[in-house]
Amino acid sequence: MTVEAKQMIQERQERLMLEKEYWRELQGEFVYNEDFFHLCCWAMQTLDEMCDQLRYVLEAEGCE
Repeated sequence: MTVEAKQMIQERQERLMLEKEYWRELQGEFVYNEDFFHLCCWAMQTLDEMCDQLRYVLEAEGCE
């Protein structure tokens, strides 16, 4: 894997974590809305899974 490819993956991972934090903030603001709360949970779980996949790729390449 090239250095540029590793950087792209790491940047993608960082963006996903920022998006997860956005969903976490929304979840806190709309805690009274059960449906939206569950949507936030689903979104954060999906983002976590995507980050885990990227982390696996980086670890397989010996980057982290």
